[in-house]
Amino acid sequence: MARGLEALPDEDLRILLSRRREAAEAARTARPTWAELAATLLHPRNVALTLARLDRFLGQVLGLASLEGGRLTPDVAEAEGLARAHLDPAVHELRRWGLATAGQDGSLVLAPGVAGMIWDPGGLGRPAARLLENL
Repeated sequence: MARGLEALPDEDLRILLSRRREAAEAARTARPTWAELAATLLHPRNVALTLARLDRFLGQVLGLASLEGGRLTPDVAEAEGLARAHLDPAVHELRRWGLATAGQDGSLVLAPGVAGMIWDPGGLGRPAARLLENL
């Protein structure tokens, strides 16, 4: 994730810091490394608050990526009804939220821990693996 942040264009980084106050505060109080900034963005509480602020479309894209193990390829997205023309902007916006990066093949790659914070991916309820952890 730190490399993904470092690769963001200045305008995208500015937007990310305006959207994610916790990261902006960390950047104001100290000069954090990219890894420290990524850790702040990916703290479970901060991820949960950010997920609640997303629009329905971005939430659905994240849910689909979560169902796919955290990586949504263009082919799978297309098979699920999400055209490449809509996937690319979603990847771009989710990078600006600090929740995902773009894979070399144009896929959406969720940042570490984000998939685990999506409690109801695709409206299907909790994944069975999470439910079985308690048994």
